[in-house]
Amino acid sequence: MHEQLSDHLGTLWVMRLDLTETFAGVPARRVRDALRRPNSRWVTPYWLARAVNYPGDQAEDFVDALVSRGLVKRDEEEDVVKLTEQGIAFSQASLTTVTRKTADRVLHEFLDRVRALNADQDAFYQVPEVVVFGSYLTNAERLGDVDLAIQPVQVRMARDDEINSARPTWQHLRNKSRTLSLIELELHREWLSDKPHKIILADPEAAARGEAYQKAREERWRGR
Repeated sequence: MHEQLSDHLGTLWVMRLDLTETFAGVPARRVRDALRRPNSRWVTPYWLARAVNYPGDQAEDFVDALVSRGLVKRDEEEDVVKLTEQGIAFSQASLTTVTRKTADRVLHEFLDRVRALNADQDAFYQVPEVVVFGSYLTNAERLGDVDLAIQPVQVRMARDDEINSARPTWQHLRNKSRTLSLIELELHREWLSDKPHKIILADPEAAARGEAYQKAREERWRGR
């Protein structure tokens, strides 16, 4: 089911998840959770099947079910499966709604965690930009998930004694919130370009640290 929401930003389509729906026997919620993973935009059929605990040797059957619903399309040349626009929308589908007040609180707490991460000199990754989109940008009092696009960038190498102790950035920023929906900004930038969205945090210093680390890393590789 889709709910149309309109305001000065234009028309948005907010998808509500039908929990009775299945895809080759896989519940819709499990499919949605797999499709919203940061690395799910371009994946192999086997990866996609295993992400929902579907037998790997039957991956093509599961992918066929998603293709028939318009959620993914095959790239035969690269032997990968790519999300369609409908698939991206499905990956952001909401199970419930929250009040504007709750959404505001969740968003402010998320931004506080991003700012704290960017101020942490020991952080492995930092977040130069946060973009909000979806129902949060409407005038509605009840919203779906708080939809955000971020692109964590690595800013330093891990020391040997730290490799196993680094807390994954995505999990840390989500902080177990069921209201937040995070997607990878660079993978979805083109998709977002013609949809209402707003940059709500920009940290040029974090961006510069990421660029400096990447440049230093490339120089080290060239020197080998």
